[in-house]
Amino acid sequence: IKQFHETGEFSRPFFGIQYTIITKQAALANELPQGAYVRDVVPNSSADSAGIKVDDIITKFGGEKIDGEKNTLANLVNKHKVGDKIEVEIYRDSDKKTQTLQVILQEAK
Repeated sequence: IKQFHETGEFSRPFFGIQYTIITKQAALANELPQGAYVRDVVPNSSADSAGIKVDDIITKFGGEKIDGEKNTLANLVNKHKVGDKIEVEIYRDSDKKTQTLQVILQEAK
């Protein structure tokens, strides 16, 4: 609200993916980590610039595990501000390993 009073606008962070949550049960059944399964990446978005790809599974955002309940990816993104530099942990099935990427959040348009 402070920002709105000062500028007359709200600034919201934008990550730039479409995803489906992999629940704990689905993760166990499919031998995958729990997290946000990336279905699509918006071109030139924060996620795209960081190297996130379709079929990646985002397991942590800003050091917090994505569980699909309390810690949804949307909730975790909204805890941050435009321009914040965030560590994102992903599992890439083609590599069968977890890696950490740096993301700088853009402004939602």
